[in-house]
Amino acid sequence: MTKPLMCAAVAVTICWLMGCAPARTRPGDAADLSAIRKQLSESETKIEELTQQVALIQMMVDSHQRTLQDFENAKTTA
Repeated sequence: MTKPLMCAAVAVTICWLMGCAPARTRPGDAADLSAIRKQLSESETKIEELTQQVALIQMMVDSHQRTLQDFENAKTTA
C-alpha cells in the first residue's frame, strides 16, 4: 500500500472510530442531570405524601360508611 493510500485508510478508520465512540458529556449535562435527579427525588417524596393522604382519606370514608350503615341498621330495627 502506498503512503498516501495508507494515510487515507488510517484517517477513515479514525473517523469511523470517533463516530462509533460515545458522545462526550458537555459541561452543562452534569448540571442538567443533577437537576433532573433533584426533581425526581422531590416528585417521589410528593407521591409518597399523597399516597399517605389518600390512605388516610380512604380510612375516613370507610369509617363514615360504617357509621351510616349503623344508623341505617338502627333505623330499620327500631
